Amino acid sequence: MTMTPFPAAALFDWYDRHARILPWRSRWPDLSPAYHVWLSEIMLQQTVVATVIPYF
Repeated sequence: MTMTPFPAAALFDWYDRHARILPWRSRWPDLSPAYHVWLSEIMLQQTVVATVIPYF
């Protein structure tokens, strides 16, 4: 097994290529990003992402 010298950099590169576009990750001028993250966490606790997106 080979070790990556900077595993965090590899993870960020993977995320940049494969991340899903989700509404709570975008910038909203009227509300803080922390509120959107908190709201998505609450909604996603027992609900699948595809169901939450239309309500968000």
